[in-house]
Amino acid sequence: MDLEGIQSVTAKNAKAVVEMIRGVSEIIVYGDQKKGQYFEYGSAQNTICSIFCENNVLSHFDKFLCSDLDEVHIQILQTLSILIQNVGTSTQLCTPVAPLLSSL
Repeated sequence: MDLEGIQSVTAKNAKAVVEMIRGVSEIIVYGDQKKGQYFEYGSAQNTICSIFCENNVLSHFDKFLCSDLDEVHIQILQTLSILIQNVGTSTQLCTPVAPLLSSL
């Protein structure tokens, strides 16, 4: 199962969705700390943004926010917070994250 395969969040798949969202933040933060060493989607400065944007991660988060499940909402907020705190260059996530944060 991947983010694209989830059409809606239900009580049945909520735990898997939460783990996938958590995994996204771990991978992105790890990649940023390694300065693009493991992710070659572009220059080191654009790597995190490229991964985040090319996979439309925010659109999936937005879709998941439509669920009524608090554990999913909490994990998305935690993930965005972790990303904002840990990504080395603020401009890497600033532009794509801003619209989602304003919708919360």
